[in-house]
Amino acid sequence: MLVAGLTAAIAGILSALTDAPAWAEKSLENGGKERAVIVGVPAYWPPQYSLDKSGQPTGFAIDVIEGIARRAGLKLDYRVYPNFREVVKAWERREIDMIPNSGITPAREKDSLFTVPIETFVVSTFVRRGLSDIPSPAELSGRRVSVVSSNIGHSLLKRRSDVNMVVHPDVEKALFDLLSGASDALVFPKPVLLQVARSIGVEGKIKALEPPLKELKRAIRVQKRETVLHGILNKAVVNFRNTPEYLAIYRKWYGAPVPFWNVPRLLAIGGGLILLVALAMVWWRYRSMVQLNLRLQESLAERERVEGDLSRTQAQLVDAIEAISEGFVLYDANERLVICNDKYKQMHPIAAPKMVPGASFTEIIRSAIEHGQHPAAIGREEDWIKERLIEFRNPGETTEHQLFDGRWLRYSEHRTRDGGTVGIRSDITRLKAIEEALGESEARFRDFATSASDWFWEMDEKLRFSYFSERFGEVTGVLESNLLGKTRQETGIPNVDEEAWRQHLADLDAHRPFRNFVHPRTIDNGEVLWLSISGTPVFDNNGVFAGYRGTGFDVTEKHRTEYLLRESEQRFKALMDHVPAALFLKDREARYLLINKQFQEWFGVDPDDVVGKNAFDLYPPERAERYAEGDRKILTDWRVTIDEVVIPTTAGDERNYTLTKFPIFDGGEPMGFGGVMIDITERTRSEANLRQSENRADMANRAKSEFLANMSHELRTPLNAIIGFSEIIKSGFLGKDSETKTLEYANDIYVSGLHLLDLINDILDLSKIELGSEEPNDVNVNVRELVDAVLVLMKERASTARVHLQTDFHGDVPLLRADERKLKQILINLISNSIKFTHAGGRVALDVRCDPNGSYIFEVSDTGIGIAPENIDKALQPFGQIDSDLNRKFTGTGLGLPLARELAEMHGGALSLESTPDVGTTVTVRFPADRTVNPYPDSACI
Repeated sequence: MLVAGLTAAIAGILSALTDAPAWAEKSLENGGKERAVIVGVPAYWPPQYSLDKSGQPTGFAIDVIEGIARRAGLKLDYRVYPNFREVVKAWERREIDMIPNSGITPAREKDSLFTVPIETFVVSTFVRRGLSDIPSPAELSGRRVSVVSSNIGHSLLKRRSDVNMVVHPDVEKALFDLLSGASDALVFPKPVLLQVARSIGVEGKIKALEPPLKELKRAIRVQKRETVLHGILNKAVVNFRNTPEYLAIYRKWYGAPVPFWNVPRLLAIGGGLILLVALAMVWWRYRSMVQLNLRLQESLAERERVEGDLSRTQAQLVDAIEAISEGFVLYDANERLVICNDKYKQMHPIAAPKMVPGASFTEIIRSAIEHGQHPAAIGREEDWIKERLIEFRNPGETTEHQLFDGRWLRYSEHRTRDGGTVGIRSDITRLKAIEEALGESEARFRDFATSASDWFWEMDEKLRFSYFSERFGEVTGVLESNLLGKTRQETGIPNVDEEAWRQHLADLDAHRPFRNFVHPRTIDNGEVLWLSISGTPVFDNNGVFAGYRGTGFDVTEKHRTEYLLRESEQRFKALMDHVPAALFLKDREARYLLINKQFQEWFGVDPDDVVGKNAFDLYPPERAERYAEGDRKILTDWRVTIDEVVIPTTAGDERNYTLTKFPIFDGGEPMGFGGVMIDITERTRSEANLRQSENRADMANRAKSEFLANMSHELRTPLNAIIGFSEIIKSGFLGKDSETKTLEYANDIYVSGLHLLDLINDILDLSKIELGSEEPNDVNVNVRELVDAVLVLMKERASTARVHLQTDFHGDVPLLRADERKLKQILINLISNSIKFTHAGGRVALDVRCDPNGSYIFEVSDTGIGIAPENIDKALQPFGQIDSDLNRKFTGTGLGLPLARELAEMHGGALSLESTPDVGTTVTVRFPADRTVNPYPDSACI
């Protein structure tokens, strides 16, 4: 921007020097004598014309004609008239030579000369943004359209009988009429109206319809007789258009909307940042030179060169700092002043004597406080110093401070890499004044605009009605004259809640703003209207109360709709709260809008904690994503979905629900969706129990089939042996060793019979246990003696298998209350199983102990073939035999382990199995502590 401005200035000077003819050489009907050109301008027609504080003309047209006059070497004499109408009259009386900016029309060209156009003026139709249903300027028929008298908009519409034209004396009133809804549209030159709207902060509330109603070229208008002047101006205009100076003027008066981050602010901040970067670079250079000086101090010549560079760098740094237009200050890491420029001292004249290198920041601000430089610190000096130190030590935020002489400074402070602090001070007094003036202007306009509605009203300082707009009588049927001059109480007490009426009167007496005071009024035909009024107190420049300005609107339909809506909502709520299901509604963002009473009770939530939130606001991420996936499905497809879901309860368990989601449409447009949740936990459990029963029946049926298959083999083997040996003995064909063979065969028959008996006993025992008909016959068992008896039975089998059998008692083991036969059977089954599946040379060990809790533990371990993890469950099932080389060598029912487990559980105990293939198996049987009888003092159970 700075470069562009400089370029524009240089271009303007060069153009003026090369193109400006000497006005003294022109002859303008007065014999060639030099004189000023008389220029007629209106006092106010922004942004083309207005007056500054000194009463001098200003505006877009003035800045342009001044630039052109400089190029043409003309001297201008301004004549200011109240309005354009008076300017035209002066033109017709030939009191003026030219008008700086005038629209080119065929009628005007008859008595005037125009230069080449300076700008193209667009006349547009404006409507309220987002609130108008007028699609284009062609749709104005039957609408109320505001225009300004003596403006081109008035000229364009005055012959249209189909438009209800409302004529205003100035553009501000016309704009207010549009914003308040009193008119439907406003026809006016586009750049002018946008500038007016921008100045009062309502540019975003209006929009221009396309296409424009008219495009009008504007130029300098010269009296017909002034042909020489016309030629001079025409050449100057050609050279002036599209120059940087012209573009700068155009941006100044027609510029883009000014947001908070406007050009001055961005320039200030951007300039500050650029300055900081430049200073940092210079400072870095300075420090680099210092470090270089230290490294090269052994070389005198080199040191002198470095010192020279350092001196020049320091001088450059000082020159750069002094050239800055803002105040600059640098403190070191110890908060000691390093350097500041004269501008900084000028901004703080009271504390300037203290601003010497080495002075502490605290000393400097304390000096300023003591001399009253900061009005905000008066009466709270120490607190102010503490607050200022906090700002200084935590830089980054820009702050604003007012000084004793009324000036405003902006403080911008930043930390350097070595811990120091750089401060920039900018004088923003003028910006503050502009903001304050703009704020006052906006406040005056928004007193009406922010609450504009059906009508407007005013009260004087004594709270008497002094004005009603025309619409008041149209809406209420009440004559304004019946209310003017009366107070609120004198107009009649409305039929409203006594507390609301008392509060309304209290607001008026206290001069407080109020909004939407709703009350009924009965009109002449007996109909009851519901009216809503809002008001803003008005104060003069001295803060003295001057009355109220306010708005009012008819809310009868709204009141009736709200009443019906409340009734509907009550019926709907009653229905929702008595449905035996959880109901909810969500919007298009999957946020809860409503939940019913059943939803609250089932899930233990409060509506205030749920409404307005989505799944991610309420649940852990994993659950939230699962719920959100279902929401996304219906929000994408907009079709009914039915799912079964499992949801944790506040009690820690889970319940099953059917969740039906359905889309909600408004006029065919999807607005959200609802959900119905029905608790099907009991039904689900019944179905699960039924499936479990079916599974058990299937398992029993398979077990029966497996049992019959196994038994057909297991029983057939010993029976075949018995029958075969019996037939041999019966036939008598035993040869010469008949007696010996008879004994051998008899022994084989005996062994086969015992094996057959064992099979049948195992089957019967397991059947009794499963039927629940078997109860333990508890006695106090001497475990050591019982184990010895078991080992005697197992010793021969272990010897035959060449397996080492050992036992280990941990201390003196106490008696165990158990069924002795069943305990013995448990140990026999486990030990025989281990022997069977352990290779020759292996080991089987029985370990007997009590744990610290008093539980009795029997642990049988072996170094056998082991069981794969996936086969452990099968090994514990009845008839569940694992296929292996050793298994195929031995017969059996597959009942050993299952029977041992059932017998252990019959005693309230448990059997567990751990195994590793090719390493071995460990089976642990644990009896509960209440079966341990009187532990010995030195036993492991104590």
